[in-house]
Amino acid sequence: MDGAPQLKALLTSRPNSLQNIHDGILCIEYDKERQECLRSLQYDDTRYEKISEEHHGSLEWLWRHPQYLQWSASAASSLLYIEGKPGSGKSTLAKYLVKNLVQVPNASSSTVAHYFYTFRGTILESTHENMLRSILHSILEQDESAFFHFQPEFRNFRRRSHPEWPYEALKKVLSLFVNHPPTKPLFLVLDAMDESKEDDRRSIIELICKLCSDENPSNIKIFLASRPVAELKHRIREHHHVIIMQDQNMGDISRFADDFLNSDLRLSGNILRDATDYITKNAQGVFVWVSLVKYEMLNHVERGLPDAEILKCLKGLPKKLEDFYNFMFDRLERGHPLDIQDGIKLFRFILFALRPLTVVELREALALPDDNNTSYEDFQQNKTRAIVRRIEHCGGNFLEIKADGTVQLMHQTAREFLIRTIPNASNIKLEIDMAYRVITTTWIRYLMLCFTSPSMRDTFSKIESWSLRDFQTYAEYLNDWPLIEYTLHYIKDHIDLCGRNEDVSSLPTALIMQLASNQASYFLGSFLNFRFGYIYGQAIPVNEYQETSENIKYSTLNAAAEPKLPHIVEALLLTCTQDAPHAQRKTPLIISVQKGLAGATQLLLDRHDDKDTKDDSGRTALHYAAENGDEAIVQLLVEQGAHERIWDNSEKTALHIAVKKL
Repeated sequence: MDGAPQLKALLTSRPNSLQNIHDGILCIEYDKERQECLRSLQYDDTRYEKISEEHHGSLEWLWRHPQYLQWSASAASSLLYIEGKPGSGKSTLAKYLVKNLVQVPNASSSTVAHYFYTFRGTILESTHENMLRSILHSILEQDESAFFHFQPEFRNFRRRSHPEWPYEALKKVLSLFVNHPPTKPLFLVLDAMDESKEDDRRSIIELICKLCSDENPSNIKIFLASRPVAELKHRIREHHHVIIMQDQNMGDISRFADDFLNSDLRLSGNILRDATDYITKNAQGVFVWVSLVKYEMLNHVERGLPDAEILKCLKGLPKKLEDFYNFMFDRLERGHPLDIQDGIKLFRFILFALRPLTVVELREALALPDDNNTSYEDFQQNKTRAIVRRIEHCGGNFLEIKADGTVQLMHQTAREFLIRTIPNASNIKLEIDMAYRVITTTWIRYLMLCFTSPSMRDTFSKIESWSLRDFQTYAEYLNDWPLIEYTLHYIKDHIDLCGRNEDVSSLPTALIMQLASNQASYFLGSFLNFRFGYIYGQAIPVNEYQETSENIKYSTLNAAAEPKLPHIVEALLLTCTQDAPHAQRKTPLIISVQKGLAGATQLLLDRHDDKDTKDDSGRTALHYAAENGDEAIVQLLVEQGAHERIWDNSEKTALHIAVKKL
């Protein structure tokens, strides 16, 4: 009715508290942009969990150290710099601080972020860009009020259609925290600056010093650990709080040595005291040296030597870390030729792979001889049944197997020794260019063996008549090739690292042409065509090739997801695209969610797959997660921005489905 009174209301509430009534009502989600910003700050972080825990009772000296007390008690911004020799325990101390921040004044009410640089993780973890993403993500996740620092730059790069944050924009955002309100203190823990990329390191150190200036109105505390590096000595040691690590850990080393000599080696009396004193005196503050001594002494105990002889052997060990590495390396060189050969392979794969390889993946890599004519039968027979013992034996004490099954160098100093210090006359050659060529060739040969094996020829050739069980059998076969996922993910990067080497550059074309002989391998040929930009041969028309490839791939993915075969599911997902034709128009993300595969779902979200794409029934991934009652995947999708109010063809939203499941 004209002239009737009108009511306009503004309702405010916490997120999700009015979900049941605001369908169809104009709604402003105030936190939506911050969540989108968080999702744009993805980063790699594998180092923290792999850092060794402190020995019981160690590192407690930190809470009493005058430099720490001044740093923690100061009301102004300040920096505590932990400088230490290689292997002196700096990373363990940084992790110890993160775990025990409750003991730091005001830390419990502060925003806390940490980052651990490393050369032994993924290719991103030594970069300053990855550090900035990690630190900024942690800050924004904990402190909503900090978004005003991010918002202008976030909107700016999105307006210009940049897919990723520009590096300089990340630096600018962090620099803005010099003006952050002092009522919200900020604690940053940065470890292993010496393992960061040298490119722009000076600029990052200048930024850190700017954040910690006592002239800033903000309250920022930074804990920075590193070996001595020129940029740090010049900018930090004169103006900030400094602790020299090896000057503080003699007591910790003494307790650690006494503990393993007593409990592991069963030494006692004068020999225990003499051995403890000898190790403490000669360690020179380097925990890594003590760990290597421990392994050597355990070997002597296992040989049944008397205590006096064990003490004599201890005093005959090298006293410097690099000399100890030479001692270990000389022993490897005197080994059986097959042990040397496998040791070279292990070091190559572990040093130059683009992410840490697992025990299972290394078993596959070792089984491939350098002979390019290796048959499928030879490859299968070369697989060892005792890969853990093989890694320990051929890698000496240079390698360690972590709790997650990955294998890495036991310390960054071991990595540096193997790359830079091996004598020219050594039988073990690890030249970087040769290593890249050998690794790349190995990955391509691995794919060739997998997709040209007798099983592929005899069992998986006539796909026209395949049933669901046939696809399941095919998925199980592919899952028994655990290196497929790594190879498909990084093959292009490895080939690029080889430059224009003719022996390598021709291999992808040869591989793709081999794949034309069997329709079951079309999906891989399609993926490699896409990655390398090669034009596929005339063995089959392009349209038929593409359609067959997608049908095989998605049918195999559906079959693989049923028994949750981990290796092949992720490999198949890597080859999938969102817009390719397939049954019911189900995207890889929808398939992963339907099958309850949280890891695969995270992989696809990290790949920026569209979270709200519909299938033929109008359903999104969130619809299927709600239908499954899978709270973990629902939360994952919602946190990544999936829209809960999209209607399917039955006029139901994911929220309707979730409520009905209650």
